[in-house]
Amino acid sequence: MNKKMEIYNEIIAPVIEELVHDYSSSEGVEISYVYKQIKNIIPKIIDEYFSGQPPQINYSNFFVRIGYLHRLLPGLVYNYRDLIKKALSLGYFKEKEIRVIVFGGGPGTELLAISTILKRKNINFCLTDKFDSWADCWDLLKDKIIRKLQNLQISINCDFLPIDITDLNNFYKNKNRLRRNKYYFVNYIVSELYYKSSLFTEFLRAIIEDKPVGEKIVILLADRNQPIIKEIIKEIEDELDLTKKYFDETNIRCPENYFYNLEPIKLLGKPKTSEFKSIRYIFESNPPPF
Repeated sequence: MNKKMEIYNEIIAPVIEELVHDYSSSEGVEISYVYKQIKNIIPKIIDEYFSGQPPQINYSNFFVRIGYLHRLLPGLVYNYRDLIKKALSLGYFKEKEIRVIVFGGGPGTELLAISTILKRKNINFCLTDKFDSWADCWDLLKDKIIRKLQNLQISINCDFLPIDITDLNNFYKNKNRLRRNKYYFVNYIVSELYYKSSLFTEFLRAIIEDKPVGEKIVILLADRNQPIIKEIIKEIEDELDLTKKYFDETNIRCPENYFYNLEPIKLLGKPKTSEFKSIRYIFESNPPPF
């Protein structure tokens, strides 16, 4: 099976089905009603996501979260998988034990991406997000990924840290957890980049300056290809004296050819997004001199 199809068919779709069935039972409503609400809200999610402005998406809404999983997650996973492949070709992720922090990871995009590429690794993976509303999706995705990879010599240890990465106090409160990592994933953290980029920059600076002498961090960053986002990322790069190891501009297309006997496919349609443009970077920090 094509890997992009497999991610949706074997991991994302079963999570959607389980969450929808649980919601139907707990709220005492028909499953068909739940899917109808999700289907109705998907166009609004897409309009906001591709508006060219910071999207005003209410992730505390169950129907919104499931619509996001169905319509956007496959394409975003594919985009980040491609960036991780590029990092591999540049010599990153060669360690037996990989330690990763994800900033604003939401529903598990980066975990899906990295766990379907790396082989024979121990992955310590910490997702940070100021919204804990994604916890239900995250827990199910994590469990299904771990079960799926049991026979592939991949060990994954995951945890969730509900913190705001624009509040420097959260760095000091969670210093031990945040400092033990080499790889930092920054993937479509729109609100932090648009509204609080200087505060996010200081959070990153604290991490870099806290590393032992001579030790670097690696940042894999993907976001919308918009002039304002490019400008903000360039400001962060210059402010932190980062070394750019890779940059590209690409179009993301959600994969097609899904199995139509899946309940979410039958009731929501194919998880195909409009094509949209992405920018992707790999940065290294320059280690503290002393």
